[in-house]
Amino acid sequence: MSQSQGRQRRTVAAAAFAAVVGLGGVVAASAWSRPIAQPEAADGGSAGSTGAAGGTAGSTGGGAMREARMHVGATDPESTVRFEVVLKVPGRAELDRFLAGLTDPASPEFRHYLHPDEFGARFGLSDAQIGRVEAWLQGAGIEIVGRDRERTHLRVRGTVARVNALLSVQLQDHIDATYGAYHAPDRAPRIPTAMRDAVEGVAGLDTTPQMRPMFRPPLADVPIGGLKPNDVALAYDIAPLRAAGLD
Repeated sequence: MSQSQGRQRRTVAAAAFAAVVGLGGVVAASAWSRPIAQPEAADGGSAGSTGAAGGTAGSTGGGAMREARMHVGATDPESTVRFEVVLKVPGRAELDRFLAGLTDPASPEFRHYLHPDEFGARFGLSDAQIGRVEAWLQGAGIEIVGRDRERTHLRVRGTVARVNALLSVQLQDHIDATYGAYHAPDRAPRIPTAMRDAVEGVAGLDTTPQMRPMFRPPLADVPIGGLKPNDVALAYDIAPLRAAGLD
């Protein structure tokens, strides 16, 4: 195996590691700064959602933040928004065992790293299950932009009016004195019961600006002991994997 092939397989293994680190909490979203909302519970409560981080002026923090952010009004219903539909990872138990075996010399999985397609086929939803999610979205007028090879999320877009109707939310516009305009849903999105066996939640509807470091050192390779969640989020476009419950 060449050095570049070895590096590719190791980086995919790190992505798999991030999948299990993230399965359990609502912590991030695409671009590593957008909260991910899980389906609202049947009783109307939130099933682990972060809610609308920018739902009211200053809802994210102290007095200075309240002065810096202002609610403008409902987002233009004819404007287009992009977001991600986060998919369930049905092979989580097997994934746990696989990841444990990667570093166990006694395991047949020891250093048996996977390519993205292999990861998706082994741990992700079936084509039929993903097709059902896509049909649900397309039936509501939402366009499918792309599907990741690991089968962890769908990239989609649609008009605000259609997104509001699909998820039972109302997107609201806000202005941050430093970072400008952004939007956020006014409540936790609702995923139909029939879709909850395949859909974990949505990411990217809340574009509230988040504080981030000005500099992060580049990653050369996977270090001994693996990567920390933030390192993985920086290296790969897999933040939607971190959608299901990590505090």
